[in-house]
Amino acid sequence: MQSGVVNHIIQISGFIQQDMPFTYLGIPICGKKISGKECELLAERMTARIKSWSSRILSFVGRITLINSPLTAIQAYWSQMMILPKKVLRSIEAIYRAFLWKGQAMFQGAGSVAWNNVCQLKASGGLGIKNIEHWNKAAICLVYNLWKARNESIWQKIVVNPVRIVEETKWTIKVRIESFMPRKVK
Repeated sequence: MQSGVVNHIIQISGFIQQDMPFTYLGIPICGKKISGKECELLAERMTARIKSWSSRILSFVGRITLINSPLTAIQAYWSQMMILPKKVLRSIEAIYRAFLWKGQAMFQGAGSVAWNNVCQLKASGGLGIKNIEHWNKAAICLVYNLWKARNESIWQKIVVNPVRIVEETKWTIKVRIESFMPRKVK
């Protein structure tokens, strides 16, 4: 677009022109696969939340409850928006472990029980803490299936099946490959 047209749209709409990546509703938005550096905000938010709780003396069961509710909710919100990089998932898992075993945001060393056992269901002898890697994949699969079921907007058509969009609309796409998210989920 010409800069005059862009400036006119910005003036009329009140939008702010930004370069990628930028943050929208607390989530970094970028045109390519998200990197671990762009997801540092997630770990920072969890660490800040834990630091506000660390001044209190919490029981082991209290820490499990806080991991399963507010901390998992923060991570689940991000998980529904994007496939989190493995580095970020390991970082979140380390934050969970440190808070569970020591009541702190950061901790070096082994826990009392293997983390895979902790992430088992309570009926199976675990503590009921969700495995965040499985949770991330499940959340993305849910969103992907909802998109595939509705297939009404151009955005959904591009993300779910960009090959068909050439036939159904006036838009032309030269590169006929699936977007990153559906390819990664399959």
